[in-house]
Amino acid sequence: ARPRRRSPGAAAAAGILLAALGSGAFFLLHGGGAATSSGTVIFRSGFSGGSDGWTVLPDAAEGHYRSGAYRLSAQSSGNIEIAVPENAAGLYPSAVPDLRMDVTARSTGNPVQDTQYGLMCRSDDQGNRYLFSVQGRTVLIAKTTHTGNNYIYNPLTPAAIAPISAGAANQLRAECIGVNGQRAVRLIFWVNGQKLLDVTDNKPLASGTVGIFTNFDGKNVVTAEAEFRNFAVSRL
Repeated sequence: ARPRRRSPGAAAAAGILLAALGSGAFFLLHGGGAATSSGTVIFRSGFSGGSDGWTVLPDAAEGHYRSGAYRLSAQSSGNIEIAVPENAAGLYPSAVPDLRMDVTARSTGNPVQDTQYGLMCRSDDQGNRYLFSVQGRTVLIAKTTHTGNNYIYNPLTPAAIAPISAGAANQLRAECIGVNGQRAVRLIFWVNGQKLLDVTDNKPLASGTVGIFTNFDGKNVVTAEAEFRNFAVSRL
């Protein structure tokens, strides 16, 4: 079975909020803050062809290159599709523990607000991963885990209003950083230069690769699709 996704829910109120979640995570919602520029770039992809080995899981037919971009689609509600750079040394099947990802992305689904899309880290072949998700004008950070035959979707933050327009291209930046001697992981999400979400998971996923994803979340089943450009990974 493929991972099941649930709606992020209502958007969080603006301002700064510190809270503890039952999952062992602590989050901080930000109303602003510029993105940092530290780190060493270890991988870049302009999605110009197949040399990077971008592969869609579980259905390879759901991803294709198009004019310097990568289009990733999901055909039905609840079926998340991910794409990973299988030819990227040092990133696949397992990436460095402390990293930052950057990408330009937009929803191209119809309607655009029903497509979830974004970045992911520490993703393995069992469905365990962290998701930095955009839908409409909201963002959140979530964790998916695989237990037996069940995929569990666990939002680590509430959904927050983001400075975006649905369907427009957005600059996404996500950081995955091991803390406390790798006994926890800090996850930070920027959109269009603003730091919006900052959460620490005290029950961290151990390792995995990086990539992009899309998923459908709406009342009617339609094809969800997102377009990605200029993907980069930096070691922190």
